[in-house]
Order: sequence, then C-alpha cells, then structure tokens
Amino acid sequence: MNRPAPTLAERALRHQQAGEHVQAKVIWRHVAASEPGNAVARFHLGTLMGSLGEYAEAETWLAEAARLAPRVPEVLGNLGFMRQKLGRFDDAAECYRQALMLRPDLPLLHNNLGGALQELGRAEDALAAYRAADAAGADAAMAANLLTTLNLVPGTRAQFLAAARDWARRFADPLTPPRVAHTRGTRLRVGYVGAEGFCRHTLALTWLPLFEAHDAKRVDVFAYSDLPAEREDDVSHRFQALSTWRRSAGLDHEQLASLIRDDRIDVLVDGIGFAAGSRLLSFARRPAPVQVHFPPMSTTGMVAMDYVVGDDVLIPPEAGSDFSEKVWRLPCAFLYAPAAVLPPPGPPPAERNGYVTFGSFSRPAKISASTRAAWARILADLPTARLRIKSGSPLTDSAMAAIRDDIARPGVDPGRIDFRHRVPDAEHYRELLDIDIALDTFPHGGVLTTCDALITGVPVVTLMGSRVLERYGASLLQSAGFAEGVTSDVGQYVSRALALASEPARLTALRQTLSAAMRASPVCDARHFASTLEDAYDGMWQERAARPALA
Repeated sequence: MNRPAPTLAERALRHQQAGEHVQAKVIWRHVAASEPGNAVARFHLGTLMGSLGEYAEAETWLAEAARLAPRVPEVLGNLGFMRQKLGRFDDAAECYRQALMLRPDLPLLHNNLGGALQELGRAEDALAAYRAADAAGADAAMAANLLTTLNLVPGTRAQFLAAARDWARRFADPLTPPRVAHTRGTRLRVGYVGAEGFCRHTLALTWLPLFEAHDAKRVDVFAYSDLPAEREDDVSHRFQALSTWRRSAGLDHEQLASLIRDDRIDVLVDGIGFAAGSRLLSFARRPAPVQVHFPPMSTTGMVAMDYVVGDDVLIPPEAGSDFSEKVWRLPCAFLYAPAAVLPPPGPPPAERNGYVTFGSFSRPAKISASTRAAWARILADLPTARLRIKSGSPLTDSAMAAIRDDIARPGVDPGRIDFRHRVPDAEHYRELLDIDIALDTFPHGGVLTTCDALITGVPVVTLMGSRVLERYGASLLQSAGFAEGVTSDVGQYVSRALALASEPARLTALRQTLSAAMRASPVCDARHFASTLEDAYDGMWQERAARPALA
C-alpha cells in the first residue's frame, strides 16, 4: 500500500530536524503565508529563526503564534526567550509568568524567568525563580544558575560551600572515577578550558596576557574553546597562535573529557566555574591528574577539582576551610591587561564641569538594593554630584527606571542619574575618563570594571565582604597602592566616597599616579605572574606525584 505523501508541515519538520534550515525556512514561510491562522507553522518558524540567531524575526513569528494560541506554554516560553535575547527582559519575564500559570512544573520556565529577573537587577526574585527550577527538577546547568546568583545576594562562604557541595553531590561527584597512573614529560602540558571566552570576552583580559607570557620551555599550552569557528575574532587568533588550539564546540562533557585525556594533559585549568557555558561536568570526569580553578570565583564543591588559586586578600587564611579544593596561594592571584590602547588620563572631569561625577560600569544584576541605597545617600549628601551608570549588558527602560527610582526616592533629582549603553573597547576607556570616582557594587563587586577604572586613573571605592567576589576590589586596590578606597561597612563606603569628592586636588593627582601605579602593580606584571603560576603548577604536580596512583 502506498503511503500518503507528506504534508508541507511534515516536510518542513523533517528538514528542520535534519539541520537543513534553508529548506525548512522556505516551506514554513510558505505555510505561514498561505494559512494565516496556522499557529503551529508560526511556532516552528519562530523557533527555527531563533536557533539561527535571527531573534527579531523569531519574536515576530512567535508573537503571532501566541496571539493565535495564547494558552500553549511552549509558545509563551519560546516567545519569552526571544524577547530575552533582544534585551526586553521585562516583557520576557511576563511571558514566562504566563507560561508558568499553565505549566508550573517546567524547570526551564522557572530558570529563564530567573535569568530575566537577574538582568533587571532583581537578584532576590531571580534566586527564588532558580530555587523553583531546582525544586521542579533542574538539570546541572540550571542548578548552577542558582549558585552564581547566590553571589548577588548577602551570604557567607559556608553557605556557598554547602550549596556548591549539594550541586556537586547531585551532578558532578557521581561521574568522578578513581585516579589513574599518569607520567609527565619534560614540559608540563597545561590545558585551559574557557568555554566561549577565547575572544573579546572578559576572560581574555586575564588569560591572553598569561598565554603571551607563558614560558614555552616550561609549559606546553592547550586551549579548549567552545566558541563556534564563525565567531572567532582577532583575540581568538592571538590565542590560537599561542597554544595548541582545540575546537570543542558541539562536544558534550564526556567527549570533551575524552579529548583532554587523549591530549595527555597534566594540569587542567577551569576559567568559567558555574557561569554560563560551564564545563565543570567535564572536570568531574577527571580527564587530567591535576585540576585547577583559576581565576578564582568560588569553591566548586567538587571532589574532582584539586586546587583553587588564591591570595591572602581574595581568600584569607581563615577562609580555606570554606573551599572543597586546596587553596594554592600566590602573592597576587589575578592578572589583567586592558582590551585596547588607553587614552592619556587627563584631568578629572570635575575641573571642567564644576561638579563631581560618580560612576559604575557594572551590569544591572550587580546593582543590589543595598548598593542603590548607598548611592542614594551619597547623592543626597552631595547635591551637586551626578551619577553615571553604564553596563556591558542591555539596559532596558524598566531596569533603568527601577534603578533611578530607588536612588531618587530619598529626594534626589532623577535628572542627576545618567545611563549609558555598551560601546566598543576604545570608547569604553574614554568614557571612564568622564567620571571622577568609581563606585563598586556589593555584595558582588566588580573585577575587570575595577581594573579598567584604576588603569585609567579613576579612584574606586569598594566595600569588602567575606566571599571571593566581594573581595576583588580590595585585592586590586591594594595592589595599585590605593588601600584608602577599601571600606568595611556601608557607612564607611559612603563617607569615603564623599571625602574623595571633597578633595579636587587629590582627584587631579590620582589621575596620573593611580594609572601608573596600576600599570606597575603585580596585577599587570604578566611575566612575573606567569612564572609564579608555572611554579604553582609544578608544585601541584609534585604533590600529585607524591600520592599513590589511585588516591
């Protein structure tokens, strides 16, 4: 018996499932044009366009599908995701809420709601959404989002360790095999796992100068990049020239671990932690005999992660018990190089403006309610001052309004708060020169934003807490010889910012001295840092070699 010919929709789905996107797209568009009431065609076409990165067109088709089928959670969820990709986080959150009213048991919807709320600067609400995702059966990647969000709200090292160990117990530790015998050659084979960070990405500001300074006589460097080949840029090409380049995009965690084993890596370094694109589940399979987390962000809680690199400021001696890894201490545990040629510092803008401009270049997720309250106090106590907020991620109208309303509530004129959007690297450094004093966020402080400010001669006021991501400001300021910018409570943070603002001559002097001090600091001394880190890798290997093969 002859089977009936497949319908156009069936043909489109077959092409789509086979990865034949052009053919699928042509057929779905034909179906959508000829059948104005066909929500299914619009849903599949929107989903397909989203997978191709065409988020604006995808949103249009999915919005039509949602109009035609308003009670289908998959349609609402995908529509929310496209709006999230377009930076419309408030609209995305509303889509997720509507979908959750229909399917409260879907962890992905709770997870994506958490992501949208986080970008709106609502970390506590985001944490609640991630906890709901976890309760609904989140996978390892979704559960990791809960951990990254813990750093955005007040907490302790012990609390984070407990949460990390819980994640590791459920997702990572069951994958960890016993150690096996491993011998090394004359040079250590060091593998760096950077997900999609081997490009114009924040990780490159630390790892690129390290790669450039590594001693080829001591280490053989491998880079495992999840960046698709079509997205590799000039920074990627520099990494490629400095390493054995492995494209790992498309490999699952087991396949990546197998590739690393085949490369006979001696020391494997994770630079992502729990952040998006995390490869911790590859590390869980222990593809290398020595496994390290650097740059430090937190404990991973994993039995397979052997070391975390730290210093006495980022991880003070009493904090070692709050890490599942052994803390390997360096004199300075962070390295930085600017992303573009720096403009000359020049005088502080207060000289020409007649008022002080405070600034923050952190993303909205870090601008906590307590940070906003402190900034409100500063502006209230100094009525002539202004505040500039610029973010590397999209600033939606609702996010800007929420931040402005919180800061202006005590009677501060909202017109004194200025928002700027992301700009190219060279322009970013020029915009830094338009602020007099940088205000760090808390509890999650800045890292590269603090480095960027200091190297352009802009003083920073930071509030030091107990966890690693609450202490980078203190570490960086002390390295640059500006310990006076480090505070220990909100009252001191406010008074220190006001004191700096009251000293125009001091601000003028800092423009020159601070930039020079940062350039000369250990944070910017790539050659010495690389040598010290190579010594650390050797020491880690020696400790590993002294243990029984299966220990």
